[in-house]
Amino acid sequence: VLTQWYYQHFGTGNRARLLINGEASFLERMRLIDSAERSIRIQALIFKADASGCAIADRLIERKRERPELDIRVIVDAYANIQDYDAQMLYFELMDAGIDVQGYEPLYLGWMNEINTQDWTAGNKRYHEKYFVVDGERAIVGGMNIGDEYARIGTEPALIWRDQDVYLEGPVVRDIASAFDENFDYFHQIQAQRPSLLESDVYWGAWRHVHPGLRGAVSESLGRGRRWRRPATRRFEAAQLERRQVQSPSYDDVSVQFVRSRPRLGERWIDAAYRDQIEHAETSIVIANAYFVPTDTFRRALIDAAGRGDPSQALSPPL
Repeated sequence: VLTQWYYQHFGTGNRARLLINGEASFLERMRLIDSAERSIRIQALIFKADASGCAIADRLIERKRERPELDIRVIVDAYANIQDYDAQMLYFELMDAGIDVQGYEPLYLGWMNEINTQDWTAGNKRYHEKYFVVDGERAIVGGMNIGDEYARIGTEPALIWRDQDVYLEGPVVRDIASAFDENFDYFHQIQAQRPSLLESDVYWGAWRHVHPGLRGAVSESLGRGRRWRRPATRRFEAAQLERRQVQSPSYDDVSVQFVRSRPRLGERWIDAAYRDQIEHAETSIVIANAYFVPTDTFRRALIDAAGRGDPSQALSPPL
């Protein structure tokens, strides 16, 4: 049924593994970075400069220095991160290392990419997608951003969140990689439409040709400042996460279809897929999600399913 929506590929030949908690997902992401040979694609609503975010960023920069030909691209949400000064400096470090970060603009100029005279509500239509794709062959998708709450670093209950990701290999990864590239090109085109005086790519090109000594001094100064601000009690410890990760089995030759929605472009594919599955359910409906704020039509679909006698369960964190 889903083959009518967005991406047409819906077939076998995929490997899937549920990453049951944040520890497992974070460690798998680090392994993916280390295994990359050609490309790394990362998109997140939130990319923090805390212990886990710095660990990922530092490793990306190390890989780029080890293999300059490695094509690393990152997309972050402009509004979700604009008030985080440390995150802005982290994005500068990534850009300085030759890693293109869409959604980041120096001097807090990201607002220029959000102006939409055709839709004044566009600012509330964020890009919530989370992709982690390596070499176009292996991917992690799901609900987790990049931050200590998701990696579950620390001991404070309020900062140990429950969420899940899925690790994938196979043909479906091509669709996920294509989705990332479409988003990356979209943001890049917005920048290209600005007058050359306001196009930051021009300045980044010039900055990367600055004398290495000056660039190195600036980058090292920023790095020292970021490391100094990082709370000692929240430092990344791989051994701690290794002990707490939950192992899960891999499933081979499974059928998988990738579905996404971009509200700014009027897409509602995920909502349509949910409702279609609910309407065609025969024995049970089980929903696990970090947020459960159903629309009227979604709530009506669940009520109708209950009226048919389909047992329904919804699992959502209290906060």
